[in-house]
Amino acid sequence: MAEGFQVDDLNRLARPLAEGARNLSDLATDAPTIPNAGDSTGIVASALVVLSGVVGKVTMAAADSADDAQAAQNSYDAADQAAGAELAVPCREIG
Repeated sequence: MAEGFQVDDLNRLARPLAEGARNLSDLATDAPTIPNAGDSTGIVASALVVLSGVVGKVTMAAADSADDAQAAQNSYDAADQAAGAELAVPCREIG
């Protein structure tokens, strides 16, 4: 069999992205409360807020990437099916 791109390659890409996004999203429900850090409590709270924002962006990027990979697979499948159907049409004799 020829080497090269296979449509299953997109599944192998999309699956871990979707699972990673889901796992990161699940972690958000277990977010810690703001610790009592004395005079540094405000700084620690700010850092946790920034960190949760970054994790949220990573989660969305992973989910969007999984969606993009799935859409690309669907597009590739449709193009492949259309090409196959076109090739299956018998050729007319010329002349």
